Amino acid sequence: MMKEPNESFKNLFWDYKLEDIVSNLDNDIVIERVLELGDIEDFIFLYKNIPKEKFIDFIKRKGSKKLSKRSLNFWSLYFGIKRES
Repeated sequence: MMKEPNESFKNLFWDYKLEDIVSNLDNDIVIERVLELGDIEDFIFLYKNIPKEKFIDFIKRKGSKKLSKRSLNFWSLYFGIKRES
């Protein structure tokens, strides 16, 4: 059973209904906001609830357009994704 997201996580999605976010945790917008704006607790919550491959897929497909260079570099290193120079 999924644990309730914390306030910080909820605040990332102030413009959405929380039920819609929680029922679609593997959606690109959820992954993007957590990787770019979330704190460690937000990441841990999401990481426990979606497969690691979803993060990797998002970073490879959309990371260069949706994440800051700093975030993209950090998460690429974290997940062991080799980036082309």
